[in-house]
Amino acid sequence: MEALARGNSQTAALMTAIGTLYLSDMHKRYRKFSKGGGNWKKLKPATVKRKGRTGKKSAKVKVNTKKTGGRTAILVDKGQLIASIAPGSSDSIVRMKNRKAVRAGYKAGAKAEGGKITIRELADIHQKGNPTGGLPARPIFVEPTRPAKRRMIALIKKAIEQSGGPSHGRR
Repeated sequence: MEALARGNSQTAALMTAIGTLYLSDMHKRYRKFSKGGGNWKKLKPATVKRKGRTGKKSAKVKVNTKKTGGRTAILVDKGQLIASIAPGSSDSIVRMKNRKAVRAGYKAGAKAEGGKITIRELADIHQKGNPTGGLPARPIFVEPTRPAKRRMIALIKKAIEQSGGPSHGRR
């Protein structure tokens, strides 16, 4: 257990696993919400018209037009934002920030298609929204789901047990 507390390679592996689990959870959420299955605000008719893909598949997210009322996918145009948080993506990052925290999200320098801003900047715009500009907030990174938290806790308990720390249920 002391090895985990000191921040050795076991800790780095654990934190990487937790960060990857988090990214996976956010990626699943993004897919669900982009199809209209969450609390993201629906696209405006003008946006749907501009995209010109009503009833078709948008990037890598299949849209159930019966479920979504014929809308195109929310926050999916070229598919860069959603693809960039898929675990293992070259545009995502999972690294140990310190012994108690992990950073998971978009890499700082990866450019969005068109090259004017980074993917991270684009995600931040959508995360916060711009009420004066008519862009609603559509949070991408939020607290993990309960099942993801349970899996993270299980990883931590397993790491503690493997490090020679207290076994589950013993204090």
